[in-house]
Amino acid sequence: MKLMHLLDGSVSSEFILIHDSKEAKGGLLINEFIKQNVRLQNNVHLLSLEKNPVIFKNVPKASNLKHHCFSDYNKWLISKRSDHSSEEHLNPIDVLKDIQKNLKTESKTVIVIDSLSLLVLLYPDVSYKSIWNLVNQQVLPGRQQQQVICLIHTDVLPGGKKTLKMFEQMATTNLIVFHDKSKSIVTTSHRKASGRIIQTVEEFSTDKATGLISTKEIELTKEIKTQNDRDNIASINNDVTFKLGLEDEEKRARSELVLPYLKTAKTGSGEIVYEPDANDDWDEEDPDDDLNI
Repeated sequence: MKLMHLLDGSVSSEFILIHDSKEAKGGLLINEFIKQNVRLQNNVHLLSLEKNPVIFKNVPKASNLKHHCFSDYNKWLISKRSDHSSEEHLNPIDVLKDIQKNLKTESKTVIVIDSLSLLVLLYPDVSYKSIWNLVNQQVLPGRQQQQVICLIHTDVLPGGKKTLKMFEQMATTNLIVFHDKSKSIVTTSHRKASGRIIQTVEEFSTDKATGLISTKEIELTKEIKTQNDRDNIASINNDVTFKLGLEDEEKRARSELVLPYLKTAKTGSGEIVYEPDANDDWDEEDPDDDLNI
C-alpha cells in the first residue's frame, strides 16, 4: 500500500490517521491530502482547531473547500473582539453534526481535522463517539462513502497510549511519520476489507517550487527495526498489569545461577546388545547341519 495511492484516491480508506510528534511533523501530509481532494472535486471540510488555514500552502481556493472552527471556536477571545460571526462560535462537535446532516449526494465528502489531540483535550467525553459516528455512518443509496482524515500528536495526546490505541484500532489506515537522520519517513499500515494488514515504508519530500510531494519506497535500517521492536515491547508492557520481561540484573542473576542437578542424556551408538537369561532356549548348533551331503 503506497502513500500515493491514498493521495490520488485510487485506494479508498474511510479513516486515515496520521501520527506525528514534535520531532516529526505531519502537516505536510495533511496539506497534500487537502490539495489532492480539492483537485478531485470532493467536498472538503477542514476543521482548523490548531492552526490558521493560511498555513495550508499551495491549496487552491475552491468552492468545494470549506473552513470551520478557524476563529475563537472555544470563545477564548470573545471578550476582546466583537466582530465574530455566529458560525465561528460553533464548537467542533456541532460542526461535525452539521456536516453529517448536510451531506451532498453528488460527490464524496472528506472531513479533515488538523489536530485530533486538541479535540480530545477540549471534548474528552464525546470526541471518540463523534469520530466513530463519522467513520461508521450508514451509506444511503445514491451517496458515496465519506472519508475522515485526522492528524494526531502522539506526544501530547490526553490519555497517552491508551487513547492512541483506541483511535488506531478504529482507523482503516495509519500513517506514522518519523525521521531517519535527515530523511522524512512514513510507515503506512492499511487494513483491507478482508482484515489483512498491508505495510509499506516510504521516504517522502516536497518540491519547494511546485509544492508537489514525491515518495520512494525504502527498507528500514537495522537500527530503526530494533527501535520499533523495542517500542512494540514497551507498548505491550504498558497494556498489562504484570511485568513480562526481565531487568538486566535479573537476567545476569539467571545466567549465573548454578542448578543443583542437571540430567544429561547419554547418546548411544545404535548397537543392540542382547544378554540371554537362564530361561532362554539357546542352541548353539546350526539347525542346517543335517542338510550337508
